[in-house]
Amino acid sequence: MKLSQVSSQDVKTLTFIKNMNKYSTILEYAEFYKIVGNSDMPRKKATALGGQFRAINDNYNTNMVSPQFGVVNLKIFGDKVEVDKAHERRAGDIKGERARQLINFAEEFGKNFQNEFFNGKTSVNSKSWNGLVSLIPSQQVIMAAEGGMPVKAGNSDEAAQSKQLFLEKLRKLITMVDGGAQVLYMNEDVWTRLTTIAAEYINWQKNDFGTLIPYFSGIPIRSGGYNAAGGLIIPSNELIGDYSNATTIYAMRFGEKKDLTIGTSNGLNIDDMYLVGNHYVDNVELDADLCLLNNRAVAALKGIVII
Repeated sequence: MKLSQVSSQDVKTLTFIKNMNKYSTILEYAEFYKIVGNSDMPRKKATALGGQFRAINDNYNTNMVSPQFGVVNLKIFGDKVEVDKAHERRAGDIKGERARQLINFAEEFGKNFQNEFFNGKTSVNSKSWNGLVSLIPSQQVIMAAEGGMPVKAGNSDEAAQSKQLFLEKLRKLITMVDGGAQVLYMNEDVWTRLTTIAAEYINWQKNDFGTLIPYFSGIPIRSGGYNAAGGLIIPSNELIGDYSNATTIYAMRFGEKKDLTIGTSNGLNIDDMYLVGNHYVDNVELDADLCLLNNRAVAALKGIVII
């Protein structure tokens, strides 16, 4: 289920989520599932083998399932929106002002949610969750090339070769995800270079918000965007070989209580605290945790360098 489906269906909440989605594009693909209580241990993808040969009168080799479980520990992601009651004394439309401020806040909330989705680390902040960067298994991470892979623009033989090698690695990344990647995420520089040098392999479609989205091999290509502080959510600051400006492309597949998923108690909550001191307050919170239930539902391609 999408965040809008697991949350309250009142106009204020749905409007907030709609504006949040503008800057948290991961919510177009992320699947949530409801849990009861503070935590959950959903079963991960089965480990049994998928078939084997045997001779007449022989038994199959042992194919015992070893149950494995993911762990969801709900974390509270939220903040409060405060509007000074002075607007009321000065003949202002306090309801309209609160609505405007809530919408503005929703956009910044979306940016920071997207940042936490990718970059959250409990080792840095015990109150947060582990984001995608922390969840990807080492066997699902590949290097574009030893020492980094420059992806060049232009029509030279060198640029043409770098384009071919880049597209080959990108296709490999897609196949590393069980069932194929559902979406690809990269930073703006890589997004721009890819859509330029591989224009003949890309088609464009409008999403539900009317935004044109490029598709490579039928898979949407999305930029990671910026956090509320203006920094790239998927940075270009990785040290690979002689390069200090390498970056990573992520591929993923979401599912409701499978693959890559988000557990939540009841989605996004907006509580009107009314007048607290000198301010009207809206309290916005999301109890959730990111969980990987199939190790092959995510993959990363490291060492891409845009020059």
